[in-house]
Amino acid sequence: MIPDTRFSYVTVPTRIAEVLGEPMDAENDVQPPDLADRIGDLTYDVGDPHIEVLDNSFEASGTAVTACPVSAKDFGGGCYREEMVSTNGTEERKVSLDTQPCVECGTCAIVADTHWEHPSGGKGVEYKEG
Repeated sequence: MIPDTRFSYVTVPTRIAEVLGEPMDAENDVQPPDLADRIGDLTYDVGDPHIEVLDNSFEASGTAVTACPVSAKDFGGGCYREEMVSTNGTEERKVSLDTQPCVECGTCAIVADTHWEHPSGGKGVEYKEG
């Protein structure tokens, strides 16, 4: 059974504001930046990537193409991309990786054959709200 959290998270702060003489408006006019703008602020060490694909075959790491939240097809490719690679007259489905748009969710560490580490200090995602 899920507890009713609306009372404590919505009603109590509203009531406190009313008692303090500053009634709250229920409308939220804050517009968060879109995903492309937030990802554009990330930085990584290009020469020392925090994720390495150990097996780039589609069978081993292809799930990351759809599981990675940044790799949505409508987003422009993101971290993981499916590619057809021609070698000696044969074509193979491979997975390529670009760590620059990574949001460090750790999904690829679970669904793909990767070696994943946190980026070095001062790089990657900076969580300001917890």
